[in-house]
Formats: sequence, structure tokens, C-alpha cells
Amino acid sequence: MAEFAFAIPGDPDQRTGGYLYDRRLAAELPRQDWQVRPVRLPDGFPFPDAADLAATNRLLAGLPDDMPVMIDGLAFGAMPEVVARHAARLRLVALVHHPLGYETGLSPQAADRLVASERAALAHARHVVVTSTTTAQTLATTFGVAEAKLTVALPGTDPLPVATGSGDAAPALLAVGSVLPRKDFPALVDALATLQDLPWRLVIAGSLVRDLVEAGRLRAAIDRHGLAERVSLTGEVAADELHALLHRSDLFVSSSRYEGFGMALAEAVAAGLPVVAVA
Repeated sequence: MAEFAFAIPGDPDQRTGGYLYDRRLAAELPRQDWQVRPVRLPDGFPFPDAADLAATNRLLAGLPDDMPVMIDGLAFGAMPEVVARHAARLRLVALVHHPLGYETGLSPQAADRLVASERAALAHARHVVVTSTTTAQTLATTFGVAEAKLTVALPGTDPLPVATGSGDAAPALLAVGSVLPRKDFPALVDALATLQDLPWRLVIAGSLVRDLVEAGRLRAAIDRHGLAERVSLTGEVAADELHALLHRSDLFVSSSRYEGFGMALAEAVAAGLPVVAVA
């Protein structure tokens, strides 16, 4: 069985779409006769400091020559100098969920720096795996990645029982995702505030601690519209809790401004829920 290093920044057990994808990929690779060697990179990506970059350099230097090394894009695009240092010795593969500079809430200068950094780093990748055709097109047209170096590996969805719905007079709406600027849950609350004459209730399931400022914006929007009794924030939920929420919801809603793929939407469709999403 060939050995394959998989480098992921931070806690690999985080319940975001990207980390869930990475964990499933690592679990499935042995079925393709790859022995996966996990490499945990520092937490600071995609904004690493000098210590994070030095530690990452040491971790890559400790891998044997010619080893295939897949690096999650949260780190790969943010360390072009480190990537360049090891590109000739290791078979580096970038795993890109979506470009770092496309994250909502960045200043134009920070976004431009991340785009330039990721473009420089990707030039040193022997191959690039992306999770959607949209991301593949973006990397080919904007980041200069040759189409021959790109492989689209779509996220899958496990079979789910068809949702039964809430059975309530007030439709149960569900939104899923970490509370981050890109998900723009305050805009969802603002939109629903215009429908207060209609019966509905909303559950937002996702981490409230990844961006405390954005979580504060969301809570302020709920309070401003007087919707505390109609909008529930669960925080991050485990897989079985999420499946239970999907099963008893009537409609899935998404205010996300950008998605590399949209795994939460796909899971809602797998459960048979109708979806309303931002274009």
C-alpha cells in the first residue's frame, strides 16, 4: 500500500463542510490502496505568522523524498514560499474548496493579497483537486492553473430518510453553517423580518464561536427585529442532531454569498427538502 501524506491546518475534527470533506477523503483513500499519514499543520492558517510558517516548513521537511502530499487549500494558498521550497522534492497536491480571497468580509487589500498568494502557491502544485466545477473554472481562468492539472472530486452525500416535515402550522425553516460573514445570516434574519405577518420559525445550526463579531451581528439582527421567539441558534451540532433537524424541517434556506460547492444544500436535497438560496 502506497503512503500518502494529508496535511490539514488546525483541528481536523471541526464540523465545517471543508473539514468534513477532508475527513471523509482520508477515510476513503485506504480503499484505493493509499495509506494516509495525517499531518496536522498549525492553527493560524489562512493568516499564518512566522512561527506557523516555520513549523509547517519543518513538518514538510520531515517527509521523505518523492512522497505524495495533499495539502488543504486553507493552508496551501497561504504559504507560497514554503510550497516553493518543497515543490521539487515532494509531489505536492493542493486541495482547494474555494479561493481564500473570495471569503466575504475581507478588505479589498487583504483579498488581493490572498489571491496573489494562492496564485503563486498553485504554480508549484503538481496537481490540484477541487470540489466543484465552478472552482475548477475559477482556478483555470483567474489563477492560471492548467486544466490538465485539475481534478474535480465532488462531495458525496450519504443516503438519508426523506424528511417528514414539522407537521406544524408554522413552517419550520432550517439554515446550516458556521456563523461567518460569508454565510450572511443577518441578511436572512432581515429578509424574514419582512414576513412577520406570516407564520414561520427558523433554526440556524452552526458554530457561534468561529467569528464572535459575526455572531454578535446575528444576535443584534434578531433582537432588532424582535424575533428572539422565532429564530433559534443551536450552535454547532453533531451529525445525528443535524439529520434530526433536517428530518423535521419543512424548508432549507441559505443566505450564503459564496460557496465552493454547498455541501449543506446538497445534504438538504438528499433529505428531500426544498431549498431557497441566494443566487
